[in-house]
Amino acid sequence: MQRIIGIPAFGLTRLLPGGLLPVGLMFGSLMLGGCSGETLFQSSFNATQTNQPPAHNQATGTASVAGDPGSVVVKPLPNSTEKAVQISRAGTSQAINVLTGTLSQVKGAGTYGLIALINIPSVSPPRRTAMSVELDATMLGLRGPILHLDFMNDCANSGQPGANTVRINDTPGYCFGTFPNDRPFVLQVTLHVGTGTASADVQLVGAGGMASGSASNIPIQYPSLARQFGSVAFWMGYPWSGAFDVTDIVVTYRKPGT
Repeated sequence: MQRIIGIPAFGLTRLLPGGLLPVGLMFGSLMLGGCSGETLFQSSFNATQTNQPPAHNQATGTASVAGDPGSVVVKPLPNSTEKAVQISRAGTSQAINVLTGTLSQVKGAGTYGLIALINIPSVSPPRRTAMSVELDATMLGLRGPILHLDFMNDCANSGQPGANTVRINDTPGYCFGTFPNDRPFVLQVTLHVGTGTASADVQLVGAGGMASGSASNIPIQYPSLARQFGSVAFWMGYPWSGAFDVTDIVVTYRKPGT
């Protein structure tokens, strides 16, 4: 389901099960080939009161929420002293509940890096579930999907819950990687945008090695949309129910040829 509508993290650490995970130190050089680039979005949720929506103004860029009242709010990150945004959805909901991070600028061609810390709690009793991450173009007040990722447990649409994996662009069977429930892990996306072509690389890491896998050279169907990359969205929509947490969201940019 799709909707139509230096990296500062070098100094960032997060207390996770098993100890401190130096997110920026481990992944900053991977994202942009060792160059910090220009920061276009950086989340900052710790100052927001628990059970309230995230502040509009973030460290860089802005945040907005949509959907059911109280469905996108700041909560303590499990097993941490830090906070995250929790996106939840009831089975009776008719809404798409979404956190959108809007970049400070639309830069056009170049190399973009997205990094985010995600926690997906287990559900009981076990059932099919999914949460989505989307890189979107922003044009004339509308948002169009550039790259769509579903973190789910039924990649082939079999109707039965199975292994956790990531589906690319809503294509049944086009999946990669594995990730745990109840343990935060890192999503890393690199978006390569040229004047006539665009592609993406996606990687899962962290959680003591329980998150792993990558997909490279994912073609972007509409490069013109990629040149208008302006926001990243984390959301849950029909028919899924449950909750997930996201924090430490950073988007960076590097000019072509650098």
